[in-house]
Amino acid sequence: MSSGLQSFSPDNPLCVLCHAPAAGRCAGCHAMVCSDCCDVRSGASTPIAYCLPCLDAGAHERHWNALWSLFWPAFLGIGAVVGLIYWLF
Repeated sequence: MSSGLQSFSPDNPLCVLCHAPAAGRCAGCHAMVCSDCCDVRSGASTPIAYCLPCLDAGAHERHWNALWSLFWPAFLGIGAVVGLIYWLF
C-alpha cells in the first residue's frame, strides 16, 4: 500500500516571488520570475531581466563592473604605448 503522498509537478514554472506563471529567469540569481516581478535592463546585445530583490541588491551594476575590470588593463596599455610614441617623436 502506498503512502498517499504524491509528488507535485506544476504545468508551468511558477514565479518565486508571487507564484504566478513565470516568464523566465533572473540574470542575477537565476530564479524563475514573472513579468510583474522583474525589470528589464539593456544588456550588451540583448535585454536582461532582473528580479526586484536583485535590483535592490545592485546586481545590475556588478555586471558592468566586471566588464570594466576586464578592459581597464588594455586601455592603460594602449595609453602607455601612445604616450611612449608621443614622447619619442
